[in-house]
Amino acid sequence: MSTIVTHSGPRKVFAGNKISLNEYGKCPLCDWVCKSMNSSTFSMHMSRKHAEQLDRDPLPYACSDCDKRFAARTHLNHHVASTHNIVYSNCPYDGCLYQAKNKQSLCSHYGNKHMNDIKEACMLNDICVECGKEDIISGLAYHIAICCKSSQLCTKK
Repeated sequence: MSTIVTHSGPRKVFAGNKISLNEYGKCPLCDWVCKSMNSSTFSMHMSRKHAEQLDRDPLPYACSDCDKRFAARTHLNHHVASTHNIVYSNCPYDGCLYQAKNKQSLCSHYGNKHMNDIKEACMLNDICVECGKEDIISGLAYHIAICCKSSQLCTKK
């Protein structure tokens, strides 16, 4: 395949082909539009969505501990950390036996189980009563665990 798209913007070379965004940010191989007009975003799209069309391995990153393969190094790193290198963290609340395999799970647990009064006040007012942040209902438990100074997981002390 020999697709050459030229314009004055940045180009990325894929398997000997110079492919770049057009002035509207449209991918030359599909209907995707790069709203940011960022060349690295465009390159990521090309590598992940059009690897086979560009004679590239669609899953170039292999896990050394199992047979899984990934399109991006960040996906491989996340897989290794969450599957093969699990280090459980104990809940810091006195007497709680909960163990989490990542910070997000620990913070969500802590906010849901040990900060009910603050969580309810935030939900009632639709705002974090500690910092004033609005529209956090979906991640409220995590937010209050790291935001509220009374939390043992607070990152703002």
